[in-house]
Amino acid sequence: MKPSRRTLLLALLLGVAGGLAWWLWPEADPIFHGKPESAWIKGIEYNGGDEQTKQWREFGPEGVRVLIRGLERADRRWERFYRGAYQPLAPRLPFGLARLLPAPQDDSGRVTRMCVISLLSRLGKDAMAAAPAVARTLKSEDRGVRQIAIGFFNDTEDDNCLLNKLDPKLKQRLLPEFIRAMQDTRDWGLRNNAALALKYYPEQAQAVAPVLVKALQDSVPAVRLLAAVALNRVDPETAKKAGAVSVVTSVLKDPDDQVAHRAAAALRDFQSQADAAVPALIEALQSTNTLVVSTAVRSLERAFQGQADRIVPALTQAAERNDNVAKYAVAALKHLEAEAALAKLTAQQILEKMATTYATCNSYRDSGVVTNFFNPRHIVVKPFRTAFVRPDRFRFEYDDPTPEKRYVVWAKGNDVRTWWYIKPGAGRPPSLQNGIAGATGVSGGSAHTVPALLLPDRIGGRKLTAMTDLKRVPDETLGRTPCFKLEGRFANAPMTLWLEKSTYLVLRIAEDTGLTKDTTVYRPQVHVEIPAKELEFGAPEKE
Repeated sequence: MKPSRRTLLLALLLGVAGGLAWWLWPEADPIFHGKPESAWIKGIEYNGGDEQTKQWREFGPEGVRVLIRGLERADRRWERFYRGAYQPLAPRLPFGLARLLPAPQDDSGRVTRMCVISLLSRLGKDAMAAAPAVARTLKSEDRGVRQIAIGFFNDTEDDNCLLNKLDPKLKQRLLPEFIRAMQDTRDWGLRNNAALALKYYPEQAQAVAPVLVKALQDSVPAVRLLAAVALNRVDPETAKKAGAVSVVTSVLKDPDDQVAHRAAAALRDFQSQADAAVPALIEALQSTNTLVVSTAVRSLERAFQGQADRIVPALTQAAERNDNVAKYAVAALKHLEAEAALAKLTAQQILEKMATTYATCNSYRDSGVVTNFFNPRHIVVKPFRTAFVRPDRFRFEYDDPTPEKRYVVWAKGNDVRTWWYIKPGAGRPPSLQNGIAGATGVSGGSAHTVPALLLPDRIGGRKLTAMTDLKRVPDETLGRTPCFKLEGRFANAPMTLWLEKSTYLVLRIAEDTGLTKDTTVYRPQVHVEIPAKELEFGAPEKE
């Protein structure tokens, strides 16, 4: 049954009345740092500079809460309700009555929402608390707001983006909105950002892959490129069958160098399809556009070192060019030569170079964490820090798991001290080896592993150099750091090491003790200046 005119009129009048009430009702406007919150929100510039970002970052969590409130206030719900009601209802009202009603307004909060979200995006991980509020804007009727909201979640366009750090339930709730955006035929910018977001859903490959396969036919080259990259990440097999690499090599020939050079970089993700990627990159070396050619050089150098027989002649020719490309090609050739030498190293030689690096460095510092995995309900995390200046300044600290529950081992020459929250008061062990021994077990081994390599003459015990059944397995990249990967046994337990190729420093250790699966992650620095404060004993004076 169709609604009567009286019902339609009543609904529309209720919308007008509600809008007037919302407009006339005084809204709370708290004071923040001497100004009303609304004044702060009004002053935000879209994609503002570093000074604006720095100011709001210094405001901390309370500043983010102000931005959240500003974002929510800018969602003019009654305006939206009235616009939605007016169009279908106005033609059905009694003659002339529609002219007495106010015309629907455009979205008056659109610019404010875009400015606030752009600032939140620049705040990055500091704006994590705003994720639910920004998620709600993905349902906006305005495509510009939705586009920038998607950008908030893939701000860094890498694995560190906010989308990868969200609560899994919230991340799952966002997926339908990203798929809807990917299917919007009227706004390629919306599809562009959606493709960037969808590559972080490998766990939803069954839902995401068909959408990305269709997007390989998009009319916009940039969207086709991002869809191919996303599909290759989400479902490599489907990407191969759908010809994703061919899409990228085609975009590599695009006359827009801003698009083409991204395609050259994207081919680094298609190492498993070198037969298609390498010839396309070598062909790109003939381009007159230095941006495209230099990017192609870097992709060949970084991702396809195993194709040296084809790459080296092409790079040698590129090194003879009379533009900036030549220096990139020369550097790439030198790097490939060095990599070829590294490829010949045995596992034992790598381990020996590691030991030499630690035993001869002028200074060393690290921070890291040991994770002991007993079962999904029992996981122990143990953060630690090391600081060392040769010949004899040393400090190690382990948290159990907070700084209030710590263990400190400190040495300056033969003066060795320890402090443990369980036994308040400074201890004075007879040697650094004794001090380290006391902390080794409770720290998950981190108190001994690296210090024993730094000071092999002062700290005894089994060292990483004592690994047996040692073998080198294919190199891997941790984050963006190329690493040697070694496997063997340590104290009769399986162990895997990841060593940074450029320094031979340990970045990760994985060990299966039978009782636990332990992972130790290091963030090391060598030959750096260590501030005096980091080398102080630093134990509480009174406990």
